[in-house]
Amino acid sequence: MRTTFHFFLRTSAINIIIFYMAIFSNIYCHQDRYYSFNEDNVVVRIKTGFDYEEIRKAEMLSLMISDLAKQMKYPGKIQLDFIHDYVYRLNRSDKFVSYKRSDIIQNNGDKYLSRNINNAGLIIRNVNTEVNFEELLKFVEASINYEAYIKTNQIQYKYDGGHNQWIIYSISQDQISYIIENTDFKHTLSILSCKYYRGNNGRKSKYFYQDGIYNFITYENGFEEIVLKTNNLYQYKALENHSIIVEKPCKIYIVYSNGLHLLKDSVNCDGVYRLLEFRECSSEILNLKYWSRSSDTIPYFPDLIKYQINPKLGVTDEADTFDCG
Repeated sequence: MRTTFHFFLRTSAINIIIFYMAIFSNIYCHQDRYYSFNEDNVVVRIKTGFDYEEIRKAEMLSLMISDLAKQMKYPGKIQLDFIHDYVYRLNRSDKFVSYKRSDIIQNNGDKYLSRNINNAGLIIRNVNTEVNFEELLKFVEASINYEAYIKTNQIQYKYDGGHNQWIIYSISQDQISYIIENTDFKHTLSILSCKYYRGNNGRKSKYFYQDGIYNFITYENGFEEIVLKTNNLYQYKALENHSIIVEKPCKIYIVYSNGLHLLKDSVNCDGVYRLLEFRECSSEILNLKYWSRSSDTIPYFPDLIKYQINPKLGVTDEADTFDCG
């Protein structure tokens, strides 16, 4: 698999294209970036603002779509663009599909999204708060089945979703519903029954996805042991003595030697949209901090919340500092 990172600079083996998006949280300017994953005739690009787990999910998705296309004996190329709605979190999934019409007219100056980087026939876009494997695989399978229908029915229309104001080519939302409702998804179900590992590298991974479940694993005596299963995954972080599994900001698991601790005492976590930060102070003590906001649509001026955690004792205390004392 070839992974590409995109900024406006060009370096030796890595292409990086960045555009500026102002998000004023205590007045700062933030830069979104693209990550691109190639697998055979498939390219999956993700646009996001921080090092979210959605980047690793996009990598896994590229392999899933490639396997799906092979199962369906689809000879064409596919490009899927996932636009991560990490700020507004509108709790909706907006989908678009066109045939060889990647061009978008938009008001934020981001021209990279309009590029068809692998000369794909099917151009699929999704704006969502999370990479939903089942939903996207079903959309890809339906789009392959109805490629000719998409060619003859795509139109240009306006879309307004958070930071994304586009004039984009796609079939209509009613037509998208039609092709999805008239597909049986036998290939999608087959793909979902397989194990797909984070990073696609087997034992170096810390979880795999199968049948709608994230399975977090350790290796004991050369065998894979599942320590936790979750339906969702917001963040994963491996430290020297602990692994952090954030199913959602209000549901945090800490894996430590011979144990698993569910953090139950965090407050105002519903307003979290940034990554949580963890600092390992010792083999027993972790510090946690995150920013929370009272509004789900305006991320400005969030509150900073800090905790000190001893997972072995199941103790969580509010902390004055994120530094290890």
